[in-house]
Amino acid sequence: MNWLLIYEIAYIVILILVCLRIIYDTRSTIKTLDYLLFTIFVPFAGMIFSFRD
Repeated sequence: MNWLLIYEIAYIVILILVCLRIIYDTRSTIKTLDYLLFTIFVPFAGMIFSFRD
């Protein structure tokens, strides 16, 4: 069993779910774009930071 493949699939699914949560929960367009870019380019810090709002 290839654990790296399972890890990558889980990571992509979590990243998509976090991005969807950011899109649905954030009211301001600028803030939404800011959170999305931060989450995509700095993934772990972005995921933690987006849940603080």
